[in-house]
Amino acid sequence: MTDAVKCSLTDSGRVKCEIELVLEFSDSEEAEKVLRSVSQDNEDWISAERDENRIICRARSESIGGVLHTVEDFLSCVVLAEKVVRRKR
Repeated sequence: MTDAVKCSLTDSGRVKCEIELVLEFSDSEEAEKVLRSVSQDNEDWISAERDENRIICRARSESIGGVLHTVEDFLSCVVLAEKVVRRKR
C-alpha cells in the first residue's frame, strides 16, 4: 500500500485534507471483486477505481480527523471483502 496525504488552507481559511491510497492485490480479478464489494457504501466520502491489480482510493475532508475516519472505515471494509474473496477461491 502506498499513500499520500495533503492538507492545505483554502482561500476562505478552511482546512482541506486529501489522501490517496493505492492498494495492491494478487491479481485484477481479486481487485475487481473487492472494489465491487466496498463501492456501494462509498457515496461521496471516498472515490475508488481499479487499475489492473490495484485499487486507487481518494478521500477528502475539512479535517485530518475526518479523512482518517473515512479511510479507517473504508480499509475495514476492504479487509473483510478481501478475506471473503480469498476464502471463495
